[in-house]
Amino acid sequence: RIVSKNGNCFSVSGPIQSFTTRTIPDLNVSNIQSPSSVFSGQNMLISWQVNNIGLGGTGSTQWTDAVYLSLDTIYQPFDIYVGGSSSVSALTSGQSYNNSKTYTVPNSVSGNYYLIIVADKFQQLLESNEINNSAVSSSPITISIPPYPDLRVQSVVTPNNAFSGDTVSI
Repeated sequence: RIVSKNGNCFSVSGPIQSFTTRTIPDLNVSNIQSPSSVFSGQNMLISWQVNNIGLGGTGSTQWTDAVYLSLDTIYQPFDIYVGGSSSVSALTSGQSYNNSKTYTVPNSVSGNYYLIIVADKFQQLLESNEINNSAVSSSPITISIPPYPDLRVQSVVTPNNAFSGDTVSI
């Protein structure tokens, strides 16, 4: 309840205004699952859980969860974007959903990388707390460059005779 004054403290009170606050959602990420090792350029299955810990529901608003590879446990703009996933359902207060998706590890990436999942990456959903939308895998994924193929010629078959200028199949 707000009582407004017109001008200074000696003037007549304005109309009394009443407001009702709205409850809004608050998303966070937990339970990140990933392989312990993978080759660069190959697919990896990643799963995670998105929880609504806010007092309100998300309604029909859709949002995007984003997946990153990071050399440390802190999300930064130069972390490697792996892919995104649209929200799978509306969440009331206290509800959650599990998401599982296959992503391709970018070529030429190697080393120990943490997975960082950011719920509502593009802030499509109004939340009570935008700071707690990300989570980091508990341990890094070891990403290796795949070995080069080891090709060897086993045999060569040539025609028994050929003349200069002839086309031959080998």
